[in-house]
Amino acid sequence: MAINSAELVPKKGTVSSVVWNWFAFLVSDTEQITPHCKVCLKAVATKENGVKDPRINRAIGVCKKAVATFSYSWKKRREMSEVQAELGLPTHQLVTESLTRWGSRQKMIERFLEQEKAIVRVLGSDKKSRHLVPTWQDIEVLESVNKAVKPLQDFTDALSGEAYVSVSYIKPVLHLFKTNLLQPEEEDTELTKTIKRNIMQYLDDKYSDPVKNELLDMSSLMDPRFRTTYIDPDKVEQVKKRAVTELMSLSLPAEKSTPQQPGPAVQVSQGEAQPPPNKKMTLAAFFKKNVPESSSHQSEAVKVETELATYLLTPEQATPKRKDSKVHIKEDCEDAWTKVWVVFCCQPCVIINHFFLHLFHNLLKKGIEW
Repeated sequence: MAINSAELVPKKGTVSSVVWNWFAFLVSDTEQITPHCKVCLKAVATKENGVKDPRINRAIGVCKKAVATFSYSWKKRREMSEVQAELGLPTHQLVTESLTRWGSRQKMIERFLEQEKAIVRVLGSDKKSRHLVPTWQDIEVLESVNKAVKPLQDFTDALSGEAYVSVSYIKPVLHLFKTNLLQPEEEDTELTKTIKRNIMQYLDDKYSDPVKNELLDMSSLMDPRFRTTYIDPDKVEQVKKRAVTELMSLSLPAEKSTPQQPGPAVQVSQGEAQPPPNKKMTLAAFFKKNVPESSSHQSEAVKVETELATYLLTPEQATPKRKDSKVHIKEDCEDAWTKVWVVFCCQPCVIINHFFLHLFHNLLKKGIEW
């Protein structure tokens, strides 16, 4: 699949190129179609996918100037501490935006709204800074923006990690966004609804690629917590066939495995060669049921389909508590089913964290300078 070179962020010369340097992208990555590379390349694109509104630009500008005023004046900070104690507000410092710190703008807006009363009183008491006092329209715009993007910031923090599997979370998280977090509500302002609709539209367009959708469906199927819950009902059978195909390609008969080389003969003394004494049988041994072995005449395809059907009918389990699921599975399990699980699910959270961080940057950079 060809990718327009104009969509790529240059490696040098721009502030946003730090994204490229962090994850060490190569030129060959542009030709790959895996979720990791596609998500990264599409997310760091410089296209204008955000919300462009002059009200947002003005409100953000007023917020940045007000925060800068307190950053440059220790007298203003001292006065603000006194006003915070008088009004019973939390004694928090204002947050300054940083271009190299993802989500710092949302944190700046959130802290600005928290300390609004103290900021208005301190700036209004000085005629030199009175023009920086935000109007009620600016406050309303900031509240609308914060309400729309705060859930995305929370998900970024929750999914920022590499010690657990998370590529299978993409479909469930998108479903949660569409049905809950980014669903327009009655009490939302028109600006909040517009931002939510734009974000959801961008996500829908981003994952409309059939190849990417197929990989995400396979990842969800391999995750015991989700399975077919978030897969399109019309595609469930197709995804099952893909899983069977992968299992068939990875399951190797035991006789085709590498035979062990016979070692040198070891001389064993007569005393060591004696068998151990027979243990007394317990009552439970008489009631123990032998597990029937699978029929040897069954084809490999039938065995794989049976295993898949059993997996889908097994009750859902809670999220496993393990430090590193990828290492744990690779070391302890060697069956074909686990190999397929490793291929499609063992992608660390750099992918999702990377995706949501760039989502902020790409959606809102041009519109509200995220």
